[in-house]
Order: sequence, then C-alpha cells, then structure tokens
Amino acid sequence: MLSKLVDCHSHIIDHPDVFSLLGAINLDKILVMSSEPNQWQSVLKLHEAKSSVIPCLGLHPWLSYKVKQELNSFEWVDELRRLLLINPKALIGEIGIDKCSTTPGTNTVDKEFQWQCFEKQFQMAVELQRPISVHCVRQHGKLHEFFSMQEKWPPSIMLHSFGGSPDSMKQLLKLKQAKRIYFSFSEIINQRCKWTKDLIRECPWDQLLLETDLHDPTKINDAIVNIYELVAEVKEKDLKEVIETVHQNLEKFLQF
Repeated sequence: MLSKLVDCHSHIIDHPDVFSLLGAINLDKILVMSSEPNQWQSVLKLHEAKSSVIPCLGLHPWLSYKVKQELNSFEWVDELRRLLLINPKALIGEIGIDKCSTTPGTNTVDKEFQWQCFEKQFQMAVELQRPISVHCVRQHGKLHEFFSMQEKWPPSIMLHSFGGSPDSMKQLLKLKQAKRIYFSFSEIINQRCKWTKDLIRECPWDQLLLETDLHDPTKINDAIVNIYELVAEVKEKDLKEVIETVHQNLEKFLQF
C-alpha cells in the first residue's frame, strides 16, 4: 500500500541523517520543503539521491527574521530565482504568513516583512509558473483578501495543514481561481484543530491533498497512513479510493 501513497508536505531535510535514512521512506512521492536559503542546495541533492523526492525551495515565515538580519533583507530573492530556473521541476515552498511567529529575543511579529517575503515568492511563482506550498496561521482572512486582488496566479496553490475555519474554506472556494487551490491535511497539525473533521467533509474531493509535515524520515510511513485512514473515515470512503484520489490530485497539482 505504501508504494501508492504520497506525502504532499514534509520537512525531512531538517533531520541530520536524512540521506542515510531515505531508504526508510517507501512512498510514491514525497514533497520536501525547505525553510531557509541554506537548505535549498541540500533539498536539490536529496532529489538527486531519490527520484520520488520533489524539491521545494522557499523561505518560511518563521525564519524570515534571519534573512532580514543576515542577508540584507532581499538579496536571497535572486538566488532563489537562479536555482528555480536551473531546476525546472522544483516547486516553491514553504512560504507564507504567520500571525503568531515572533522574532526571537522580542515579543513582536514582523508582519510587514513576512508579507513582503510572501509576496515576492508568490510573484516569482507567477512569473516562473511554479506551484507553491503555503503556511498560514491566523491570517486566512488576509490571505483571502490578497488572493482576491491577484490578476495572475501560480498554476496551483497548496494550503498546507489547513487550519482555517470552515467559513474561511468556503470563502476561498468562492474565488474566481478557486480550482487552483488545494487543501492539505496532516495528523500532527490538524489533530490540534477542533474543526478538522468539518474541514475534511467540506473539502472538495478533487482539491484534497494529504501530508505528514514531519522532520523524521523514520516516522513518515506511519503518519501518512494515519491521515489517509482518518480521511477515509470522515469522508465515508474506501481507503483505496482515498489513495487513488489523492494521487490523482497531486498529479494535477504538479502539472506546470
């Protein structure tokens, strides 16, 4: 069964022994996110080591403060574009906005700089026509507002470990480009959300993705099975149908 499953969002690049543990992952595809510039080359090498790895290059909102302090704010943007141009199958991720992510040593959130980083990466995804994986915490209304103002879009957008309210999902699904949006769920994050089962029920069948959002390669297989089984239970579907549907949805998400 594992050979037919996909993990649409992971952080295994964070594990110090990821290259030696790659063999523990038996999935058809696994999307591996990067969180900051010093991980981009490693994620690309991981793809070279295992063809089922889909490399994703981006700046996570949690680490935007680091590039502001260390890289003169936006000099990383040119390097991201360069790597994407010479790696045409690489996606952009993880990017996003997080109202709760404070700068270490302070008790403040640099929302303005987070948004600037997000917008630059979104526009790069539009320019290069790459799918994106988006992190959003307590900013779903603002994200909807941002999307509603865009004339040009990336080919596809994954809202990873989606934890917005059912109403926020409904609003996103009313956007003109709503069919480009995919909602992904993970066990580790979505089990904390009181309305996860409602979100899974509301999520259109053809816009559903599943993920682990895990860092440890040895835990990927069990975690992805658990979220597939939860969706089968909530959607009242056969597990085989969930597997086939998510696989088809990821294939569509990756068509660019």
